[in-house]
Amino acid sequence: MNKWAWQGLLALTLVWAPPPFPAAAATSPTPTVTPDNPSIPLVLNGITVMVFRSPFMGLSPSERAEGAKKRLQEFLQEYGYDEIGVGSTPQGPAVTIHEDIMFVVTPGDIRDIPGANLRATAEQAAEALRSLESQERMEAFKSKVTGFKVSTKWLLILVGVAGAMVGGLYFLKSRYLGGDPGSLECPRCGNESSVEYEEEPSSFRVIYKYHCRACDYRWFGS
Repeated sequence: MNKWAWQGLLALTLVWAPPPFPAAAATSPTPTVTPDNPSIPLVLNGITVMVFRSPFMGLSPSERAEGAKKRLQEFLQEYGYDEIGVGSTPQGPAVTIHEDIMFVVTPGDIRDIPGANLRATAEQAAEALRSLESQERMEAFKSKVTGFKVSTKWLLILVGVAGAMVGGLYFLKSRYLGGDPGSLECPRCGNESSVEYEEEPSSFRVIYKYHCRACDYRWFGS
């Protein structure tokens, strides 16, 4: 085989030979990202104080929220609401009570929030904590009002019962223990028209003091 035949065979082999590797795709599909740490709100007495959206110092958002809630409940009970503030740490602004850190606001906590910044978010959390004081005062006032209503109700019931008892006693006294003795006859002279009487006070029954003007005879009876 001459030189030209070898060159033609080599060219034909190169044309029909398969590529050594498959062609790579121009674009790869974007993977679906599922967050391992979902956002966890910090809620006290029905008020959302802060939403933790990222881990911090090895703690998940859930652990951060749980720890912050315990610290807040402890410090608010001890120091009240007057010492709530916002401080600074190398990791970000922190909400404090009595200058002790309750929680830190991190850049991951304000992700996907247009226009949010760390300091403003911390200030909003501190203000939410202060609003709890007004809520607690209102609940205490409502509790006192409810207690007053209950006390007034029972007082009215007791007054009604006492009034009924007094009325019943007067009825029994007038029905069985006293009242007008009516026409009486003097046991000495037998005169009725000349007998007069007056009521003598007694704790148990009504006692009458009688006097006959005709014979000046006096006696007691009921």
